[in-house]
Amino acid sequence: MLYSPSVGGRVLEFYSAGQISPPLAHILVGLLSLGIVYAIGFAIFHGVRARRRARAAAGAFDPAAILAPGHAFVAGVVELAEGQTGSAIDVEIDQVGTERKHKSSWSHKWTETDRRTRVSPFYIKRASGERVRVEPDLEVLLVDALDGMDWRQRTFRTRSAALTAGEQVVVEGWLDRGNDPEASPKPGRGYRDAPERGWVLKPRDGERLYVSTEPLAERHRARARQMFGAAVWGILFFAVSQIFLVTYYERVYLGAPRVASVLDRDHWTTRGSKGRTIHHYSVSVRLEDGEHFEDEVDRGVHDYVHIGDRSVVRWVESDHQACSFGKGSSVGFSNTFALLVLFGLSWWRAIAAYRKKPWYEAKVVQSGRGRLPMPASL
Repeated sequence: MLYSPSVGGRVLEFYSAGQISPPLAHILVGLLSLGIVYAIGFAIFHGVRARRRARAAAGAFDPAAILAPGHAFVAGVVELAEGQTGSAIDVEIDQVGTERKHKSSWSHKWTETDRRTRVSPFYIKRASGERVRVEPDLEVLLVDALDGMDWRQRTFRTRSAALTAGEQVVVEGWLDRGNDPEASPKPGRGYRDAPERGWVLKPRDGERLYVSTEPLAERHRARARQMFGAAVWGILFFAVSQIFLVTYYERVYLGAPRVASVLDRDHWTTRGSKGRTIHHYSVSVRLEDGEHFEDEVDRGVHDYVHIGDRSVVRWVESDHQACSFGKGSSVGFSNTFALLVLFGLSWWRAIAAYRKKPWYEAKVVQSGRGRLPMPASL
């Protein structure tokens, strides 16, 4: 509790019970409110980016689409690189089968436990005839039907998918000019010269390369919907948070410090929900213009203040419910806690939408009714 000398005696400065005093009050309100706004901006930014990528993915099948360096979608027919045989990408997924009985019915589930990927450079021949070299890494994500099966044990099997020559695909990655061993040589170049430069599609640092036999536009449309939905929730949370801060803003923008004289102190008890005794303390004051104000205070303030002392009240003429002891604008603990919860909910929504994966990015889990079937080989 602070005090300062004043004509006519000391003027005590203390704050009402359950209040956070400035400047901490301003810091908490500012940071948490801006944090919610930032969560909204985060969601909108990624929603707009996903919508742009959806349009780019849909336009990848246009033969007149112009290739340009940067994040790109390239669609066409798969061609193997010179000397390559078999498939350009192979994915094998091990699954373990489990079964459970609920009442009188059985169900089973196959869960991915391991995944192996083999890759080789390949080419995409666009509808225009232009070829783009694709150089996948082992983190490539192949979106294709798991039509291969190696099932020799009742509770263990391996599903597989392969990208082969002649398949129609769309690839999402980072496009740039690079060395292409199969690019048409320019006149006058010898076989000892460095490889020609052509369009090369690779994964960018921190992002995976997507190779899909299905259109990828819907993936990004779904992501845009999720991020914009998170932004709407963030706006709602922000609006609710500001309702909790109405009295705080009234103290900040409509309030002013007023000197008052202590008239009385009070102490009473109530019973909690479990029969626990709760002590309450209050101080009542009279302002210089005759207005009266009373509010609860902490026990330390109650014991320190005496009748006849002078104190400071943050007075809001238009709303006496917003008045509080103290020179500055305080904010309630409960209001700050509500703001913290809404801040957390805003970021939880934004991060959950950002991290939500389509089915083909998550582990492969397949469920069915009945008990685990037996493989045909047994």
